[in-house]
Amino acid sequence: MADLRQLKRRLEAVGVLPPGSHNDHERWRDCLTKLCSKYLGPESPQPKEDSEKLPLPTEVQLAALQVRVEERRKRVLDLDLDLSTLSKREEKMRRVAEDDPLLQKRSREDFVQCLRQVRGRIGSIQEEEFNDGLDLSGFVEKLKGVLDEVT
Repeated sequence: MADLRQLKRRLEAVGVLPPGSHNDHERWRDCLTKLCSKYLGPESPQPKEDSEKLPLPTEVQLAALQVRVEERRKRVLDLDLDLSTLSKREEKMRRVAEDDPLLQKRSREDFVQCLRQVRGRIGSIQEEEFNDGLDLSGFVEKLKGVLDEVT
């Protein structure tokens, strides 16, 4: 704090009024701008806007691009792994579908519609069972009836 008081006295001695608070960054910036213009003259270059700033050094740009390349490479590897997993899953489902005679007789649209009906009826049966005190034996019988109706 002694250094801050000494700095304020020195600024006042040269005719620049320092801000009252030590953490008022905007006023300190203005104070420094006034001090610079007092010693360097009013023709000192004004701070440039973001669009007029000098480009970053080549090393920094290169490092940033290398980071982006590495991120993209990781993303491609992740997507490739996901694609591989999904392809294996699809192939397994195709083999299961080929082995099941029921699935061979129906079109995909019929099978999807059948599954949606089962899902809807199971949901309604579950709601009834939860309201009836969770008697699971009745639930299983109703589920078998729904599956028989659908197939």
